[in-house]
Amino acid sequence: MYIQSVIERGSRLPGFIRGSILQTISTLDKRREFAFVPGRKNIILVPGAFCTSSVMNRLGDMLSQFNFNIFLPSDIPYYYGPLANTCPLSDAAKRFIMDVYAIIGKYKIDDFYIVGHSNGGLIPLIALNLDIGGKYNHAFKGIITLATPFKGTDIAKIVKPVLPVAKDILPGRNLIDNIRGAKEKIILCVQSRNDFLVPPEFQFPDGITPYGLNGFNHMDFIVGSSEQISQTAKLIKETIDGRDN
Repeated sequence: MYIQSVIERGSRLPGFIRGSILQTISTLDKRREFAFVPGRKNIILVPGAFCTSSVMNRLGDMLSQFNFNIFLPSDIPYYYGPLANTCPLSDAAKRFIMDVYAIIGKYKIDDFYIVGHSNGGLIPLIALNLDIGGKYNHAFKGIITLATPFKGTDIAKIVKPVLPVAKDILPGRNLIDNIRGAKEKIILCVQSRNDFLVPPEFQFPDGITPYGLNGFNHMDFIVGSSEQISQTAKLIKETIDGRDN
């Protein structure tokens, strides 16, 4: 059984490498500024480690075609380009919540949804601990996570000596258990069932039933084929529209 599991996971490595290359190329793009239309539902897209916000451009473009207002946060500090967003999750959350306060102030929006890929699904939930006066919590209607390592990943043990963020996502941890109100913000955990980086069983917290997508590796939600990104965008639309109807 163990050998079979190792072979199965190894078969996912080529797809992961391909996704890593495409993601790295995407970090060098310019972050999109999407048109804002008052009255539309608002979505903030949050990338994971090794990502500038520009990796969310393609998903953001498809969602904007569904008449959502799309916002991309500023690139999270420590490193840039392909090494962006590898700081500890607590540092990323501090930067992210300030970005959200700025978006609320600039566009005068009352509420928003969040879609977070990988660690980008954890950062907005950790930010709940940093909210001042409840402004963020009140406006934050819910989150859809994509391949988020709620229970860490074993790969983190390998890269821990060189990547600050890896210490936050070691395997066997329940990363949001001590964050008040975090589980209540989760609308949907989307699981990439062919994921090499984060085992599918680690992609949702206890008590939450995931929505699994076959044939998806870790980065396919944001830099995969047009069909995969379209499928992701349609699922997000259906989930948010279903919640509001």
